[in-house]
Amino acid sequence: MSYAGTVDRLAELAASIGRDPAEAARQAREIANHARNSDDWGLLSQAQAVLGRALRNLGEIELAADALGEAVTAGEQAGDDELAADAHLALAGVTSIAGRWPQAFAHLDEVDRLGSKELRGTAELQRAVVCRDVGQVDEALRLLARAIPRLRRESRWLDLARVLANRGNIRAGGGQLTAAIADYEESEQLFLRVGQEFSALQARHDLACSLANMGDLPRALQLFDEVTARFVELGHDASVPILSRAEALLLGGLSADALTFSQDAARRLRAEGNHSAAAQALVAVAEAGRLEGDYATALTAAQCAYDWFASNPSAGWQRAAQLEVMRAHYESEGLAVGAVDELEQMAEALSQAGDMRTEIHARCLAALAASGHGQLERGARQAALATGLARRMRLLQTRLASHHATATVRLAAGDLAGARCELRQALDSLDAARQLRGAGDAGTAVLTQARSITALTGHIATLETQPMRALAWMERARHAGRVSQPAAPPVDDDAAADFSRLRTVAVDLRRAEISGEPTEELRRRHAELEHSMRAEWLKRAQPTQAIDRLPRLVVLKKMLDDVQIVSISLAGDRFIAVAVDARRARSLVLGDVAEIATTTQRADAALRGLAKSGNGSSIASARQRAFTTAVASLDAALLANVRIDATHVVLVVPAELHALPWGAMPSLSGRSFTLAPSVSWWIERAQEVSAPPSSALVVAGPGLAEAESEATRVAACYRKSTLLTGPSATVAKVAGAMPHHDVVHFVAHGRFRHDNPLWSTIEMADGQLTVYELERLAAVPSTVVLASCESGVSGTRGGAQLHGLAGTLLSMGARTIVAAIGALPDTAETRNTMVRLHRDLVSSVSASASLARQHSSRDGAPSVTAAGLVTLGVG
Repeated sequence: MSYAGTVDRLAELAASIGRDPAEAARQAREIANHARNSDDWGLLSQAQAVLGRALRNLGEIELAADALGEAVTAGEQAGDDELAADAHLALAGVTSIAGRWPQAFAHLDEVDRLGSKELRGTAELQRAVVCRDVGQVDEALRLLARAIPRLRRESRWLDLARVLANRGNIRAGGGQLTAAIADYEESEQLFLRVGQEFSALQARHDLACSLANMGDLPRALQLFDEVTARFVELGHDASVPILSRAEALLLGGLSADALTFSQDAARRLRAEGNHSAAAQALVAVAEAGRLEGDYATALTAAQCAYDWFASNPSAGWQRAAQLEVMRAHYESEGLAVGAVDELEQMAEALSQAGDMRTEIHARCLAALAASGHGQLERGARQAALATGLARRMRLLQTRLASHHATATVRLAAGDLAGARCELRQALDSLDAARQLRGAGDAGTAVLTQARSITALTGHIATLETQPMRALAWMERARHAGRVSQPAAPPVDDDAAADFSRLRTVAVDLRRAEISGEPTEELRRRHAELEHSMRAEWLKRAQPTQAIDRLPRLVVLKKMLDDVQIVSISLAGDRFIAVAVDARRARSLVLGDVAEIATTTQRADAALRGLAKSGNGSSIASARQRAFTTAVASLDAALLANVRIDATHVVLVVPAELHALPWGAMPSLSGRSFTLAPSVSWWIERAQEVSAPPSSALVVAGPGLAEAESEATRVAACYRKSTLLTGPSATVAKVAGAMPHHDVVHFVAHGRFRHDNPLWSTIEMADGQLTVYELERLAAVPSTVVLASCESGVSGTRGGAQLHGLAGTLLSMGARTIVAAIGALPDTAETRNTMVRLHRDLVSSVSASASLARQHSSRDGAPSVTAAGLVTLGVG
């Protein structure tokens, strides 16, 4: 090929970098080797400039810098200032990416000295980018604003697209998300207009990031998937959209999903040899693990990421990893006083780098650590700086962080009124986020701060001297923690087919477990199916509804009559309670959290043992004594001092206490009781008028000796009933019949999934009926009886909202649920208990009153069945 032909080929390769950077790099390297061997310095400079730009697109920053450095030297050797200036311009971009900003400015100065007018104009745009990176935001915006009219006049569409994309980044960093989105959308169209698909994809990625920050998580996730797929097709490094997807899930308060996705991303990127991106993924793993309370995972991931970035310098990511290490230490075991100095130094460095969001979080953590060590002025100063920055940034996540830090510092200083004010603002922002339904940056996403706000609100409740004010704070804490679980499965054929495939794998897995066959591959397929289904549903997220407020005490007392409300919350290492009846309201400090957890485990183990068949009399007696002792301890720690004297008790308790054997507790003996999601929920639903049920759907699952007998006798209690037993008890028939009855009764095997309560199951003839599938129903019966193990157990995902079989059914409109907190014996006693329950329901006796009649056997000891059952909802 002639010299002119080779130069033309290099120009073609430069234009193709966005389409196929790997091929452009390969051919540019071949031309560079030829030029080097023939001492053709001008050709070598051009080839190395193309190679460096292609390597930058491939994420090989250091290799790109080496190639471009040789391009500068070769251009100088050839005596061609324009070639040297062009290489300096590319080097400025690469060194800026690497965080070596003084070098980037120096390279741009060389472009101004050596380059043509056109190159100098492009260098001005690159200078704006570097100014943004070092925190000189106003200067960056000034340079870009000056360039935009000129570029439009000259129809320089590619440069205009780049300017708009960069201005979008600056605006997004400053919280001007609507303006940033407009810039990204125009830049994407301009890039496509000039055939720069890769750059258009980058603009689309940045658009997705802004949408995630605004709360439009479904659209953001859809765009991330599109960008990732196209990046892979074009041969580009897809790590950036993969990691941004995990960050979007974190912004949406979906830390469990973010943990799964970021761990997968870290493994994938490490296997591909992309260690830099893998380390970035580990930072996301650390944040998600911390938000899930998995501090071991968080610390390990953050430390690994920090070590990698320390040995492969990337100042921004190194600070991000360091901050996650310190956050995990603070939440799990606290920080030493010296950490405050480190955090303040980090915040200053972040300020210089223009990373406002991370700076806010560093200053908030510094404020928390300082106040914890009694350095109140120092803490207040850092909190004030964080608040000022958060106001400028106008993102809900950072505003909540600053409110939490300020409230904590004020509490430490004894300023209860000031702390209340900060928390009210935080809670009002969370409520407004739900009402906005994703419109604006305070949409339903960005709720990663809800947990810390909830915990501090619970602490405020312990300091209130007026019980009803304490109760109001406890209710607000519950509502603040009700982060949306937006990934409800759609009601379409594709989702139905996914559930069918999942059921098939689950049946095969169960069969393999029973027969002793290998299960590793089936478990992997089952987990992959769950993962892919959730990933698809997340793109169709829906916001939560606005939350009702707690009525005034005078209104509440009129509803209580012979009812007592006992609201229990977690406050540090103890539980607290507010008890309200028609006469008065009282605040109480209850037992130690760790001791209650240990006692609960003992009670659960004893109850499970009693539920097993074949116990000898001596073993059964020993288990009965252990159970009675454990229940007495729980009662003393939680209810004895409440002095319950009402006929009916409404218990509002955190998820940690949902699986307690409430029916066996001495303080509740002879009384009806129910577990309600919140006081506000109970007040609203208790005022509804309900008629005795007249129709029932009764379902018997496989593998239980008494199931069909129980189902048949329960169905006979109703004038109208649908009985599904044996092969007829399929998921499809159950789902089709549920909305058309007043009552549904399940007698079947059940399993609670602690890793994700919404994958909890009831065993049907053709496989598992999951909570997710129940969410697809248009309506559920008013009363649901779950004669299924662990059906009453709840967990929390991202806050205080209860999830699981019972919790989901309540959120879907069920009024009363009877469920089991643990193992339920497959015995005639259970069958008879259930039949008596339904006879009472038909006779207008409430479920809780019916169970209260049956909570004691003839000798006065609680029966195994009754001890394992609870009523949830209205009762």
